[in-house]
Amino acid sequence: KILDYAKLSIGLVILSSGIPFIHAGQELLRTKKMIDNSYNLNDDVNGIDWYRDLNMVDSVKSLIRIRKQYLEFRLSDLSEIDKKIKLDTSFDLPIIRIKTINGDTLQLIISNSYETYTKFLVPGSVLIYDGSTETSKYIDKLIINKPGVYIIKKWGNKNASLRRSNC
Repeated sequence: KILDYAKLSIGLVILSSGIPFIHAGQELLRTKKMIDNSYNLNDDVNGIDWYRDLNMVDSVKSLIRIRKQYLEFRLSDLSEIDKKIKLDTSFDLPIIRIKTINGDTLQLIISNSYETYTKFLVPGSVLIYDGSTETSKYIDKLIINKPGVYIIKKWGNKNASLRRSNC
């Protein structure tokens, strides 16, 4: 369960406006052996275990690629952010709607629980991030049953002819 919550939190950091700050070892779930004040302790506590099996390296790489692909995750002007990014509270979970430069809409659905939610979508919706990794699946509904950030792309009218060729 900790891994699911860690992916949720790193997803929020990477996809938020501004410059994301990822602390050294965060993608490896660096624990510091549960010592909260370790500034004066040795490498046994503060060192990074590069070979730890439980990690989020692939998830972090996917989120960084998505952030680079969509300019809207890197906006710095407040008026642009206000124009393109809106919070939608019409569903049981918070949804952030982002209007892309080419007229498509991205929906970030944020879940912080293990309850099951079903989101019905318009035809042609594409799941591009499933809470753990990049994907490219056409879906008509999304079942969410664990914490995470889920990203759905809805094609704009001018991109309708590209739908099947790009996924």
